[in-house]
Amino acid sequence: MPLGSIHSELRVHQSEDHSRAVSITTPASRVIVPHDYPTSGLRLGMLGEVEARLFIGQTGSVESCYVTATSGYARLDETVCRYVNRRGRFVPASDLQGDPTTGVVFITTCFWMSPEQALSRREAEQDRFAESISRLPSVPGAREEICPRLGPPADERRTD
Repeated sequence: MPLGSIHSELRVHQSEDHSRAVSITTPASRVIVPHDYPTSGLRLGMLGEVEARLFIGQTGSVESCYVTATSGYARLDETVCRYVNRRGRFVPASDLQGDPTTGVVFITTCFWMSPEQALSRREAEQDRFAESISRLPSVPGAREEICPRLGPPADERRTD
């Protein structure tokens, strides 16, 4: 199970002066995927929704991406524009004469974790933390003071 979830929706803006709007050729679910959830965002529990406006050029590529509603976390906002620029594929809009022209697409992306994902993330972090603690120099009682829930090191446990 991924440690974070991402859901995106792409919406095309139809301009009155275009005979054909931009067409989306990459599904939103493939533009930004759960693996793209920033590691630091997962670790820090960053959640939120990002809305961005994409300007699509005459060749169908993303010319620019502007965040219009922030998640409150720059890292999540930047992730949306980074991966839309890399993976977004579009057929450009056409003007009334049928020539390629620029267009606008909106993307809304939600970064979230279910309680199960948050627990899994926390357990993974605790395992990494416990491993790093075990590498600290041995000072009697220090580990138990820092990590009381871990109990004494295996070599100090009594076996009755």
